[in-house]
Amino acid sequence: MDFESLLYAAQKNEHKVKKEQTPKCYQTKFAPPKKEEKKSLSVNIQKFLARKEEEEKVRLEEATKKRDDLLVLRAQDGKAYKRVQAMLKRTKAANKSVIADAVDDNNTAVTLEGETHTV
Repeated sequence: MDFESLLYAAQKNEHKVKKEQTPKCYQTKFAPPKKEEKKSLSVNIQKFLARKEEEEKVRLEEATKKRDDLLVLRAQDGKAYKRVQAMLKRTKAANKSVIADAVDDNNTAVTLEGETHTV
């Protein structure tokens, strides 16, 4: 072993000792967050999700169609409409709850016609 390689090894050991003796502290600068790469879904999973979305659309369409059909049937049934109106006439609470909202002191029949001057 020659003298030069011995001094080089000693110098390296000295640097290691100095690095270990330095107190450890927290970093004040941080690297920006790494972008997460979205993993692509497999073909089978994509097919399953597409089929599930399609089934959901079909189910919603059927529900709206069924509701619309029921509303049409209800509108065609005159007896049902008469029954509802009779029940509203018998049930005073149903009509009285709306009367307070229907009263309009500002727009009465007199004020809607416009001002008439009487001498």
